[in-house]
Amino acid sequence: MSERVRHRRSPSRIRRRHPKLEGKSRILILSEGAKTETNYFKGLKTANRLTSVVIRPLHGQPGPLGLWRRATEELQQDPGWDEVYCVLDHDGRDPAVSRLESKLQALDREYPDSRVRMILSDPCFEFWLLLHFQLTDRPFLSAGGGRTACELVIAALRGHIPEYKKNATGVFQHFKAHVEVAVANAERLRALASNRTGNSPSTDVGSLVNRLLEIADL
Repeated sequence: MSERVRHRRSPSRIRRRHPKLEGKSRILILSEGAKTETNYFKGLKTANRLTSVVIRPLHGQPGPLGLWRRATEELQQDPGWDEVYCVLDHDGRDPAVSRLESKLQALDREYPDSRVRMILSDPCFEFWLLLHFQLTDRPFLSAGGGRTACELVIAALRGHIPEYKKNATGVFQHFKAHVEVAVANAERLRALASNRTGNSPSTDVGSLVNRLLEIADL
């Protein structure tokens, strides 16, 4: 990989770097989902004392484009973030998701001191939650007039947690004891990727959670 070229920033964009906490990487998680994803990561942060991690949901600027704009604003205001992760559902938005990935790659090049990545779940974040209890790569296909792909994933998840409701508070308590299982299942799913169909579910959340566990203050 060639060495990245450092871009000179105009004085108006330069901001003071915040000091690292005990030398730990400063990690920013931006979530398109204002509740389920945010509540999960906040629970993970508390349980593992992730003092250098900040979780911020989008407000007033939804969608993949909103995530890119927010990531850009955050880095302009504070270029001292070591890692920035944009968490979102695929939800059938192929063109928008592809554009976001390209824009985040460009942002990653513009801020060479910050690692900027997209964390995508297809069809939705609940597939990551399902991996806490089972490994599956069966397609969740919506039928005309029937339930959406995400609703099918939620139905499978309720087979393990009957009381599960999307956007519920305290969601992490249902999954706390199974986080390492989910990470292992996500790793196994990636290993099987070459044999999967284009309709198979997938998620990048395992790689992010594994990264967070690496810096946990336990």
